[in-house]
Amino acid sequence: MNQFTIHTSLPYVGILALTLIQPSCTGTEADNPFTDPATTSLCKGEDNYVPLANKRELQGLTQDSLEGVFRAEPAPPPPSNLSSLSEVPVWLECIEWDLSEGIFDYQVANFRGGCAVDWSGGGEVTSDGNVSVELQNKSCAVAGCGNCLYDLRSNGQLEVPEPNDTMTFDLIRTDCKGEVTVEGSWTLPIAETPHGILCRDSDRWGAESAAGNATRGVEVELYAPCDDGSDADLEGRTCADGLNCITGKCVPSCAVDEDCPLSGAFTCQDGSCQLSLAI
Repeated sequence: MNQFTIHTSLPYVGILALTLIQPSCTGTEADNPFTDPATTSLCKGEDNYVPLANKRELQGLTQDSLEGVFRAEPAPPPPSNLSSLSEVPVWLECIEWDLSEGIFDYQVANFRGGCAVDWSGGGEVTSDGNVSVELQNKSCAVAGCGNCLYDLRSNGQLEVPEPNDTMTFDLIRTDCKGEVTVEGSWTLPIAETPHGILCRDSDRWGAESAAGNATRGVEVELYAPCDDGSDADLEGRTCADGLNCITGKCVPSCAVDEDCPLSGAFTCQDGSCQLSLAI
């Protein structure tokens, strides 16, 4: 069962900048001491956004036969079983994971943050076999351009040799002082589903911004809000070709689960694709 909790102590929308900066978002591949340093994207909705690469970057140990010592050298990364992040629509916040041969690989699409955040951090396995990922906005400056959506990619360095039946995955975001601003938690059924994906509605403000700016490499049609007569704010919004407006969302028709996108995030219900575990 999917569980998601949010705690906020620092509002993003309408916040005044603590330091005057341009309201454009930046991101970086973090350089930090975590077991699995995370790679984060730039803000979606900005011209410089580029989808994260779909790969794992593992280090291998090789032996120098002449010196008789081990040294770390890059090994060819194994194929990733995770989806391309460009396939995840901005309207959904999703976590996808893959546990293979004791290595836990994951990615998070469309998590919420303030604008112009240069995230730094990574993940580690806790003593009870769960995964905690902490990202810090090291700059005390906050741009007042509303909310942004970001992507997060593991580098495939988390070892979980004896996994529990379920795993709690925490994504913690902190400010420059280390105080938690947002915390999301998922329960992953890794014994039943070693490779899976769970999704929920993403932050509406950030999704609208990303969709409105038509950022390259971003899916904006699947699960877009539409006018089904239940929300006056959506009056006149129609779906793209091949999608139908069902309960206010643009989704494709289907006959079986395999007809639906995102490899398990949706199931076929009454002839249309609906979120497997909508919350």
